[in-house]
Amino acid sequence: MIGEAVRLAAGRLRANALRSLLTVVGLVIGVGSVVTLVAVGNGSAADVNDQFSRLGSNTMTVMGGRGFGGGIAGTAGSNQTLTLADVEAVRRLDSVRAVAPLVQTQGTTTAIQSVDNLQLAGGAFFSSFAEGRGLKLAVLGASLAADLGLDARGAVGTTLDVGTERYQVVGLLKETGQGAQSQDDSMLVPLDAIKGRLVSASPSVSQLRVAAADGATDRYQGEVTATLRTSHELGPEDDNDFITLDPTNLIEARQASSTNFTRLITAIAAISLIVGGIGVANVMLVAVRERIREIGIRRAVGARRRDIVAQFLTEATVLSVIGGLLGVAAGLALAYALPHLTDQRTVVSYPAAALALAISALVGILAGLGPANQAAALDPATALRHE
Repeated sequence: MIGEAVRLAAGRLRANALRSLLTVVGLVIGVGSVVTLVAVGNGSAADVNDQFSRLGSNTMTVMGGRGFGGGIAGTAGSNQTLTLADVEAVRRLDSVRAVAPLVQTQGTTTAIQSVDNLQLAGGAFFSSFAEGRGLKLAVLGASLAADLGLDARGAVGTTLDVGTERYQVVGLLKETGQGAQSQDDSMLVPLDAIKGRLVSASPSVSQLRVAAADGATDRYQGEVTATLRTSHELGPEDDNDFITLDPTNLIEARQASSTNFTRLITAIAAISLIVGGIGVANVMLVAVRERIREIGIRRAVGARRRDIVAQFLTEATVLSVIGGLLGVAAGLALAYALPHLTDQRTVVSYPAAALALAISALVGILAGLGPANQAAALDPATALRHE
């Protein structure tokens, strides 16, 4: 019986193919938008998670100056307050596995490789021997190397002039894309290779990159902060004259922002589903008006009210399910194509696609209820006299 009802509904929809097609297009746009935008939102969230996994939850950055919150501890202002003595004080903490200073974003130590989890695309990182001897060696970030026209094979052995000094490239880093903590645009050289040359013999430190020791993740940030306050001779009432950035807080804030944005764009896309439902209701209302005499004949030969309701509900459901299926197919196709056409990453959610299809069918049923009941309420005698 259900199969026969579906067959009859499909036949009626084919009889008004153009009108049915236009209604289906509205549902395709609604369902397809939901599927695609959810995939885009999931892809953005996955990018954030990848950044989190690269940075790790056991690292922090300390910068000279003062900050404003949002993962940044400190107060208003800006100045250079960190020194090499601070590096040694932090390094002595048993809760700290490694600390790497950055001077003018290029002078550093071998510890930066483990703290920032830097991976090499070619060559090698400068060694502790080179660091201790102040050898003029350099490791290039991926973006800087690309700007200089160097690749992993051709970069190693190249000589670069920096000011009055000449540095030999020994390694090339893989791209990290970690935003503010990225070394993609940096040229990393041994700290002693620039002291007394490009900077003073006792330079200010731009940043400290600190990694927690095993089992000390919950306390190392507090100990680093306390150590720096002591080193800077700050009193209990004094504000920090340095900024601590916890990448965990920053990334969690970005995750929350990404989630809220995904919800927003999905809600906007869902509005088109409602518009599609209005289209279904409109088509069914027109169908009732066109088929008043047919309804009268069916009632005259014994059809019950529920038979008429079932007929029009089936037509509305078939229409919405067809639109939903085509919308899911279009949404999935676009979600899979986007990464190949643009830089946007997508992660397809099949549960979201199934939910969009179910909502499309529900919208069709709800949109068809009014017209179906209107058709069933027609007086058979009046309907038979309708021209």
